[in-house]
Amino acid sequence: MKKGAHQVDWAMSMFIFLLYLIWFFIMVQPVLKPMKDINTLMSLVEEGIDEEVLWEVQRAPLIIQTNSTEDYVPIRVSTKNWTQVSFWPSTYIAIDEGELVFMGNISPGRTYWLYNSNTSYAVPDPVPWVIADSTSATAPPTKLRAIFNSSLVSRLEYNGTKLLSFNIYINDVELPRTTTETNFTKIYAKYKLVQQGFNISSYIYQQRSELWMSFHYGTPIEMTMTTALSDYTNYYTNNLYAGRLNYTSQTCTNYSANTIDIYSETGLQFLFDRSVNMSLCAHNSSTLRMNISMFNVTEMRIVLHEGDYTHMKAGLYNHTAILGAAETITGAKWSNLIGLNNTDHWTLKQRWSVPTERDFSFSVRNSSHTSVDHSIVTPPKVDIHAITKPLLIVDEYARTNSTQLVIRVW
Repeated sequence: MKKGAHQVDWAMSMFIFLLYLIWFFIMVQPVLKPMKDINTLMSLVEEGIDEEVLWEVQRAPLIIQTNSTEDYVPIRVSTKNWTQVSFWPSTYIAIDEGELVFMGNISPGRTYWLYNSNTSYAVPDPVPWVIADSTSATAPPTKLRAIFNSSLVSRLEYNGTKLLSFNIYINDVELPRTTTETNFTKIYAKYKLVQQGFNISSYIYQQRSELWMSFHYGTPIEMTMTTALSDYTNYYTNNLYAGRLNYTSQTCTNYSANTIDIYSETGLQFLFDRSVNMSLCAHNSSTLRMNISMFNVTEMRIVLHEGDYTHMKAGLYNHTAILGAAETITGAKWSNLIGLNNTDHWTLKQRWSVPTERDFSFSVRNSSHTSVDHSIVTPPKVDIHAITKPLLIVDEYARTNSTQLVIRVW
């Protein structure tokens, strides 16, 4: 009898336990399910806002290494494949063959900051512009005028003084001029002569009385540049190679160097990225012919200046531009927030897959006021779930403003 009674008690206990489990799931599950739905709804709205407003802005320091102080210097540096770029303060920028080009002021310790984002930056127009067409270029207010023939310079004029019959030869044959390109921006005029395996790019820059030339070739070649000079009286490279120009002697002055200045009341300086062989020979009573043999030269600069050799440039380059490591700043774009706030509420519900019977609101505020408030629908007095999270506002120049994003769902 006791054994049978024990089995009956065990069965009754099991029945009561199962009945309790059934009651638990019937009564408690409706409480848990809304909480699960609320969390899912909060995630939908939170992720939707992030996708609508967040963006990235990159910035990198452009470090200028120099011992000089000079304004309106052409600075070129790799673009890091950035397409929408700007400096702060804003500066006119051009892109040339994968390099960013701008006219900057250099001084020891100078650093620029370069910015990149998916927005178009407004830049001021440089004043004055380079004035150019296919045959000539000037760089006001300088006194320089460059004349081009099929994208290769043929004459430079400076305040009435001329560099005449400028020619380049390869293996004693004048360089053919079959394929030419030009690119005119507000800060430079570019003339490019293209041959198979060889090209020459010439630049006239804003407010610079000088011509820059870049030589690109697949294999090193021997080039000869020939110029006819007049109206100059002296030359100077250093204390060893200097003196008066002789327009009557049948002998030539020959030496190697990476620069030479030809001058009288105005000067004409040639600078090269390596040593070249120079020969100064009298052509007739009024013209001096200068031959420059250039092997593997890649950069040349011709500077026209006032006065004598004391106005010479110290070297081809007076600075080095180094673009440092880029930093990415992620945050909300203000215009995106305003656009989101002005978007139709029902459109947002559809876009973010918010169920019809559910709803939400959001606002952005800082320590003093609420700047964005998307509270289209009045929430109920109960069963509202809310979160507050930091939201960093980032503009196109990586300037930030700390705010708080408040999201309410029900």
